[in-house]
Amino acid sequence: MSGTIIKFILKVSILSGLIVFVLAFGSRLLPDTSIAETKTENQTTYKQRTDNGIVAHVGVAITTNLGTRFKQTHTLPATIYKDVMAIEEIIADQQTASNEIIGKNMAIIGEYLNVLKTDVLQLLDASYDRPATLDAYIAQLEFRYKQGVESANTLVTQRASLEQTMTDVNTKIENLKLKIGEDFSSSKDMETLQNIDEYLRLKQEYNYARTYAIFINKFIAQYNFLNEYNKVLLDTLINNRVAIIKSSFVVIPDSGEELLRKLNLLYEENDFKSIQN
Repeated sequence: MSGTIIKFILKVSILSGLIVFVLAFGSRLLPDTSIAETKTENQTTYKQRTDNGIVAHVGVAITTNLGTRFKQTHTLPATIYKDVMAIEEIIADQQTASNEIIGKNMAIIGEYLNVLKTDVLQLLDASYDRPATLDAYIAQLEFRYKQGVESANTLVTQRASLEQTMTDVNTKIENLKLKIGEDFSSSKDMETLQNIDEYLRLKQEYNYARTYAIFINKFIAQYNFLNEYNKVLLDTLINNRVAIIKSSFVVIPDSGEELLRKLNLLYEENDFKSIQN
């Protein structure tokens, strides 16, 4: 009897351990779905930024998970903070402000950069269906571009709100300085103490607004750069889709490109699009 019980307990222990292992290991395999959606124009040229090596082909950042993640991004709830947070809300709930304004934008930009780092040729070489894989990658780039525009738009609105707050608070501080001097000269001790407390509160409000405005400026600049690079990449992949799928290429001879154009081996983008239409 005791031997039967021991065997039963042993089986239950093994089964429980197996379930725990599967749950723990399985959670690591689940793709991150914390990223959702959030306009921009860039002022730095593509060549200048790529010369600095910020975005380069450093390996396959997207593997067979690309297709899965692309489908998920279209079904995710919009978790990125789209409403503009007032400075009072930022001060009152610093953790939420940090998560929604800083944390989520950092996560979106990190994933965006990861997508752009993908070595497209290596990705296609490892694929069993080159057309489908390239189309999925192009669709992911288009989604990231749209998300980047929306995120930057939200940040521009938030920045304008914070800058207005900084202007208003600074005016209050300057007026309060005059009152502090008057109350102090009149020996109004209670008023002076209240003025000091209010002064410190306003300085805190100003510093919070300025700090978040600095971060927002950085995020906007990053979205601008990533979208500018993404646009060049999309133009290249879309206009050369067939050649990339077939691993074809054109060698520009030392004599120039005139004959290549006559042989219909080289097109300007507008000419190519007019032929397609």
